Amino acid sequence: MEQYKQQILLICDHAFIDNQGKLNIIGVFENINLQKVPGNLLKMVIVGSYLLSNPNNKQTKLEINLLKPDQSLLIHVQKDEAKLHNDRILNFMITLENMKFELLGEHKLEILINGMKAGEQTINVKRLTN
Repeated sequence: MEQYKQQILLICDHAFIDNQGKLNIIGVFENINLQKVPGNLLKMVIVGSYLLSNPNNKQTKLEINLLKPDQSLLIHVQKDEAKLHNDRILNFMITLENMKFELLGEHKLEILINGMKAGEQTINVKRLTN
């Protein structure tokens, strides 16, 4: 049975891998501040790294769910053939653009690897106050 150890799970403004193979993460955040609700967030990047203790194969299914405060699904992203690095490490950067948030409060980001929950992160959506 596969087990997963979360090494990184962040939400940020921008992320990239440079020509030396280093991961660069810019603008890490946990809160989304909106002027009005419903409101849009132009861009967010989900960055993750998981160590698989007993990988079954080199091709891994990655799913990302973003749940509203009422636990209904806001977005679902699926990569059926996420590749492992060194046969054990699953790294990913997922860019979401023009995300519409209709509710204030705690949203939950869930990570599933091969159908099993591997991690989660809370994102607080707040109204921007002057």
